[in-house]
Amino acid sequence: MSKAAPRALAATADEIEAEMKKLGWWERERPPAEAFEFELEYAADTMGLYQWMQWVLVPTLREGRMPRERAIGLRASHELEGLPEGGGLMRVLNGLENRPGADKPSAAEPEPDPVEPDAPRAISRGDFLRRAAGRLPFP
Repeated sequence: MSKAAPRALAATADEIEAEMKKLGWWERERPPAEAFEFELEYAADTMGLYQWMQWVLVPTLREGRMPRERAIGLRASHELEGLPEGGGLMRVLNGLENRPGADKPSAAEPEPDPVEPDAPRAISRGDFLRRAAGRLPFP
């Protein structure tokens, strides 16, 4: 990895932080320690996506590493759907995997175990709102 790669990832972390602050999603208090004992991608079993971005993604990028999770922009698009003010954050997240150093996840992160087919899954805010509005059926 070139020396520019860690700097590019750290710059992306700064952009994500700035966009989250613009949206009012940057939290002052760290989640409890138990929240960091997650098993699902994006810590979906213990945190909201924005908490994961603040407390896991941003620090990992600042260390010059990529997280094991991929398609972060796609995942966030479900949360940001219908929020035009989230366009800046989406731009940064969608460009993340094209940054130098983003070619593979950190070697320090193990590959996730496959999720059991019947395991409960978190749904995005967007899907919840569409289901509540009757545009998607509840499972």
